[in-house]
Amino acid sequence: MILFSAVIRSAQLFFYTWSSDTFEVPIPILTLLYNSTLIPAGIFVLFRFSPFLEYAPFALGLLTLTGFITIIFLSVIALTEFNLKRIIVYATCSQLGLIILAVGISAYNAAIFHFVNFAFFNALLFLSVGSIIRSLGYKSDIRKMGGLYSKLPVTFILMYIGSFSISGIPFFSGFYSKEVIVSIAFLSKNSVSLFALISIFLSSFLIAFIFWRVIFLIFHGEFKGDINQLNKIKEYSPLLMISMFLLAIISVFSGWLFYDFFVGNNWESF
Repeated sequence: MILFSAVIRSAQLFFYTWSSDTFEVPIPILTLLYNSTLIPAGIFVLFRFSPFLEYAPFALGLLTLTGFITIIFLSVIALTEFNLKRIIVYATCSQLGLIILAVGISAYNAAIFHFVNFAFFNALLFLSVGSIIRSLGYKSDIRKMGGLYSKLPVTFILMYIGSFSISGIPFFSGFYSKEVIVSIAFLSKNSVSLFALISIFLSSFLIAFIFWRVIFLIFHGEFKGDINQLNKIKEYSPLLMISMFLLAIISVFSGWLFYDFFVGNNWESF
């Protein structure tokens, strides 16, 4: 029952549909819900009940399978969507599937490490998306964007940083935590861990593909919207840019700053 409630609360498997009610919520509130309060609560329950889970190998195997299905299912949905807000929400829930998969192979410290890194770079991506949508007059169809790198240069750079982090590009925060999960899966040397290892690589490939598609359609090529609107597009708010810049710094450096605390020399005391 604990496992079932955590999966529903985290919008995993086919329970993502309840999260669609949040699509009309303003982006800053959506960022709060998906990065620190509503959605992550289910994952946190699994961390807190990890001593119980260790005595339930069937539950751990079920979590591994749940994470795998969620990664594939929601990544494919994100790849077929054109609404920018929906893409970012589905990609977020897909990455939570990776954390659940890490819990399934008993990599709790690595899962928490990725959980913390995820909060920073995912918040950066949410706010970048909010900046883009607001600058375009609340239009969120990526098919009507393009060539915005010259109009939104700061958002362009910060969106790249967030995308590199969530994709696990080396030296960005997502790389450090994903690398630890991969190492634990590799060293376990059992059938479930081998399955998890393949799932992690597949997850990284899909999430990288999703965000490369988003960045290419938004910032590169030619503008496909109303040409009269193009001249009005500009960075939305200096205050928002400062917040995004701080998140970008943490998204780059949190991996090696927190490494020892979560998975390195000090992890036992943690």
